[in-house]
Amino acid sequence: MEYPNSIRKDYPILNIYLIGKKDAGCSNFYSQYINNIFPYIFHGCIRPDFGNKIVLIDDSYYKIRLWFSNYYFMRNFFIPKSILAKPLSFLILGDLTSDTFFNDVTDLLEKIQKLSKRENYICVVGSKNDLVDLRKVSSEEILEITQKFGVNYMECSSKSGFGINECVLIAARALIDILVKETNIQ
Repeated sequence: MEYPNSIRKDYPILNIYLIGKKDAGCSNFYSQYINNIFPYIFHGCIRPDFGNKIVLIDDSYYKIRLWFSNYYFMRNFFIPKSILAKPLSFLILGDLTSDTFFNDVTDLLEKIQKLSKRENYICVVGSKNDLVDLRKVSSEEILEITQKFGVNYMECSSKSGFGINECVLIAARALIDILVKETNIQ
């Protein structure tokens, strides 16, 4: 049996793009997934970047490439054309403790729909769900938006790690399904 830490360059790459507006928790989500730690010091993003993690999904290894950028760099919604040429999974983080949750998420969903003309997996991820007393939006309200845009919804906590791996694995499985479907069509 082959182990994921062996040096291989031919694992299929699954591109997952993590995006959220300021204070949505993207850097913490990214750090929790890639490094399995919650950084208590903010590590802002100076440019779009990515981290890789090898995972086993349905008896096959894949390299999950988790792209990370904050909205400051996304004003022009920069995603490299080489990445847009392939199917993507988008995880749109929205801060459940923010009064601007709906505007932030709606803005990002509209930009992604304008940008990408192909089938992609898109999931709105409510971040900071551990801050129950500070929560400003209900799951029911969020489901209205996600139904309107035809996207999925999950919640997570970067601090506790709740839901982080699940968000990424569901996005990866959806991306595999899209790739298999495209391969069967061609």
